[in-house]
Formats: sequence, C-alpha cells, structure tokens
Amino acid sequence: MFGVDYNETFAPVVKHTSIRTLFALAAEKDLEIYQFDVNTAFLYGTIDTDIFMEQPDGYISEKYPDHVCKLKRSLYGTKQAATQWNMRLHDHMMQHGFKRTDADHCVYIRDQGKAYVVIIIYVDDLIVMPKTKKSIDEICKQLKNDFDIKELGEIKYCLGIQGSLRDKTECQTRVKA
Repeated sequence: MFGVDYNETFAPVVKHTSIRTLFALAAEKDLEIYQFDVNTAFLYGTIDTDIFMEQPDGYISEKYPDHVCKLKRSLYGTKQAATQWNMRLHDHMMQHGFKRTDADHCVYIRDQGKAYVVIIIYVDDLIVMPKTKKSIDEICKQLKNDFDIKELGEIKYCLGIQGSLRDKTECQTRVKA
C-alpha cells in the first residue's frame, strides 16, 4: 500500500549472545559449524512498492533517453533492500522446514531427530550447525537452488568472533580487539 510499507527498512541481525550460546550448544551436542556467504544477497529481494530510477549509463535508450526504469528487484542502495532480502531468506527457511526462534529472529532451527540443524543469519552471512555431514550437503544443495552462495568451510572467524571447536568437546570464542 502506498506510503505504508515504504518506510519499513529494518532488517534484524543476530545477537552476539546468541552466537556464543549456540557455539556452546554446538560443542555440547557435537554439531559441526560451517560458514556460507550469499553473493549479491540484496538482489534476491522482490520490491513491494513502485520504485523508479534513471537509466544507468550504457543502457540509455536512444529512442527514449528521458525515460526511467521501474525496479522489479531490490537493488543495493535502496532503503528496502535489506528488509526485502531478509524476507526472501525467511521464506526460504520456512519452505525447508526451519522455524525461527522467538528469542532471536536470526536463528532458525530444524529438529528432525538425527538431522538437527541450527542456522544463524547475519545479513548475507550464514552459520550452519548440522549434526551430520549429510545435513550440511542437503542444506548446501537447497541454498544453491535458490541463491548463489560461497562455501567458506568450517568456521574460523565470523562477525568479529574467532571460533574453533577442539575435539568436539570445547568451543572457544574470542572477540577481535
């Protein structure tokens, strides 16, 4: 609706306390911790209002040089881009059986017994904590079906926190000074 949703530009980010708590859970429950990055994440969001822009250099129509372009997707720099991306990723998570936690809207859990998985979201960075290697392969495939992702492997450093698991019994985190 015009003028109602235009100003909705907030997108949640994970709380650092959630990250530390979930790293401890990973050590206790013997979970793996992997990192992913979604390339050009904001471009996956769908615009829910009419936004027009000037024709970019190199694409100006000789026949209609004064025309403007109507955006169909979010674009970096638009106020709604982060919100639209977050909504798109939330829909993806729900379609694949994850539930968003009440305590932190950037933490999703899918509990299917041995296929227990926690996913932490910080804008376009994902921390995936599966119980089994099979689960990480499945989640990676699901993500790749919808997004261009970069697999960063086992977590080493994320969001100002250095994380490592020692023998799957102890989780260490250090905040970068």
